Amino acid sequence: MSETKPTDQRLTQLGKELKKAREDLELGIDEVAQRSGISTVRLTHIEDGMDPSMSEIFRLAETYGFTPQGLLDRTLPPPGG
Repeated sequence: MSETKPTDQRLTQLGKELKKAREDLELGIDEVAQRSGISTVRLTHIEDGMDPSMSEIFRLAETYGFTPQGLLDRTLPPPGG
């Protein structure tokens, strides 16, 4: 049986946070794709926990009204946590 790596858990959490942010803003995935320049297929993959590029993190943070650091802070455990 394979173990989930901490990186995988963070990517899964990041995907969940991005999906929650999109839903909280009542944005459809097509609208986010248009605003961010990221394809709907790629957005779905990111929301499902696939590794986004730094460029994608910056574009999604801007689309959702976060700073890139603010977006990452929502998904990373606190220091020592």
